Amino acid sequence: MSNKAIGIVAYITIIGWIIAFIVHKGKDDKSEMAGYHIEQSLGLIIVAVALAVIGNILIAMVGAFALLMTLVNLGLIVLWVIGLINAINEKRQPIPLIGPIFEGKFGFINS
Repeated sequence: MSNKAIGIVAYITIIGWIIAFIVHKGKDDKSEMAGYHIEQSLGLIIVAVALAVIGNILIAMVGAFALLMTLVNLGLIVLWVIGLINAINEKRQPIPLIGPIFEGKFGFINS
């Protein structure tokens, strides 16, 4: 699998992230670009899961938060598309808002 394909697959669900991670770790010539997108995708996954948990708690307490969570989920989809487009174009550019937080935080990916 090419390094570009690894970066793209990392954004396609958690299963895609796992596949991209395993393939990337198994390569002798690890690409920093592929590792970067695996890192960004993991950050997006962590944020999405955390927001889902918080959102479900808020919706259980006050049903009016459902509309807010719909908007949050649409925002996450936009961030996902931006990350995917960056991987397709082979750009090393962080996902807006959350990407800079996760840059260099997951040392196990490129090691």
